[in-house]
Amino acid sequence: MEAPIKEFSKDYWTVAVDMRGYGDSEKPEGPQNYKMKVLVNDIKEIIESLGRETCTLVAHDYGGAVAWNFIMTHPEMLDSYVILDAPYSPSNLRVMTTNFLQFIRSWDVYFFQLPYLPEFMFIAYDMVRLKQLLRGSTPKTLSPITKEDIQAYKYTFGKPGAFTPPINYFRANGFSISPSKTQSEDRCSSFWPLHVW
Repeated sequence: MEAPIKEFSKDYWTVAVDMRGYGDSEKPEGPQNYKMKVLVNDIKEIIESLGRETCTLVAHDYGGAVAWNFIMTHPEMLDSYVILDAPYSPSNLRVMTTNFLQFIRSWDVYFFQLPYLPEFMFIAYDMVRLKQLLRGSTPKTLSPITKEDIQAYKYTFGKPGAFTPPINYFRANGFSISPSKTQSEDRCSSFWPLHVW
């Protein structure tokens, strides 16, 4: 994250934040505090608290899922946007409901609905699953993730209860995947990024 921020900062006022439940941000208890409309409102409040009316929003993975919902509910607050590794919500719903292979590849969405077990999976064996997620299938020698990076992640997620808030994103939004058509504040689509393990 540091390299893109330095690059963007050459031409833009650049702000990067930990989403709620990550890093040193607040970690309210309970899945209800991670509903999509709450996460979207966080972005709105961050922009406003920085004294801006609009921004260029750059987001990735689940942050991208939140960003798509922000785009659909607050387009007037955007100059432009860049979304990485997160499909547009209606497309995501279509693929999830028509592509059996993608449904199977998204097994973690269903697994994360379980109590306790997902957290145990991540802390087991010195957080080996976290290391696998960070490195993916890239050979160790080619991975941009260094041993120091992994130690930093292990330090952050080694704090008591640190895995529960990120997993609550899935628990709060895992099965409500179609946007409401009624009120604008309820138009958030609780969906997850596509997974291609």
